[in-house]
Amino acid sequence: GATEEETSVSVSESLATAVFWFVFLFFIPGILNALGLTALSAPIQGIFDDILGYVPNVLGAIAFALIGWFAAKIVRNIVVNFLAALGVDRYSERIGLSDGRNISAIVGSILYIFMMLIVSIAALEQLNIDAITVPATDMLTSILDAIPNMLSAIAILVLAYVFVRVVAKVVSELLTTVEFDT
Repeated sequence: GATEEETSVSVSESLATAVFWFVFLFFIPGILNALGLTALSAPIQGIFDDILGYVPNVLGAIAFALIGWFAAKIVRNIVVNFLAALGVDRYSERIGLSDGRNISAIVGSILYIFMMLIVSIAALEQLNIDAITVPATDMLTSILDAIPNMLSAIAILVLAYVFVRVVAKVVSELLTTVEFDT
C-alpha cells in the first residue's frame, strides 16, 4: 500500500515492527519484577496470561473453520456432481434458469452456504464468547426449525403445479371434445 505521500510501506517491515513491540511488551513484566516493581508488573502479567490463555481457543476456532470449509467444499462438489449425473440440470430451462446457471449448482451452493453457517457458528463457539455464540446459535435454531415448514411449502407448490397441469390438460381435452373453439 501507499501512504498519503505516495511512499510504499513494506509488509515485512510492518510485520517486523509489530513483532518487535510484541516481544518488547512481553518482557516488560520480567523487567519490572527485576526492578522490584511488582505492583506494576502484576496487572501487565495478568493481561499477558489472559492473552496467552486465549490463543488455544483462537487456534482451535481457526482449525475448526478450515476443516469445516474444506468439508463443505467437498460436500458441495459431491452434491453438484451427483445431481448433474442424475440429469437434474435438464430441467433448468423449464423453470426459467439461463445464463449457464443450473439446478445442481444452485442446490450445491445453498448446501455450501448452510454448512458454512453451521461451521462458522461452531468455530465461534470455540472462542467461548457468549455475546456472539448465543445469538448465533439462536439464529441457527430458528433456521433449522423453519426447514420443515419450507419443505412442506415446496412440496405443496410442486403438488399444486402438477395438479394444475393435469387439470389444464383435462380442461383443454374437454373443450376440444365439445368443439369449444368453433
